[in-house]
Amino acid sequence: MLERRAGVLRLYDWLVAQANLRGFHGAFSRIELPDIDAELSLEELVVGLCQPHTPADGRLFKLVLRLLQSPDIDPARLAFLARRERAGHVLRWLLDRVPPEENTPSVTACSEAIGAPRGYRPPVYVYDARRLTRRPFRAGEAAWTRRRGSS
Repeated sequence: MLERRAGVLRLYDWLVAQANLRGFHGAFSRIELPDIDAELSLEELVVGLCQPHTPADGRLFKLVLRLLQSPDIDPARLAFLARRERAGHVLRWLLDRVPPEENTPSVTACSEAIGAPRGYRPPVYVYDARRLTRRPFRAGEAAWTRRRGSS
């Protein structure tokens, strides 16, 4: 259904552009849309960006987290749509990585509503969840910026 609304555009590009129009600005969009699709809900945006065939991109996950932090999101509707569209596994994985300082009441409510999808096993993935926070990057924190032999 969302693909029909996106028309000739790639779905995730259209979803990112819709989120940016709403002021969430979590990821760069190559396209500019003239106006907001008023029928598209925040829950549909989240589920569309967490579909199994959507590219796994840290910027998209950051955008999804910003959407989940919105007090306007309906956790029960989000859980229903995630089950229906099979986006629950990706959403559960993302919610498990939200650092405590980014965990708002709406994120907690969404996490409780999603629960653990049937057959859920977290993927083996090494990622520092602190990178999801909204603080500026500092050069000394990244391990890849250090020279070999120094610690």
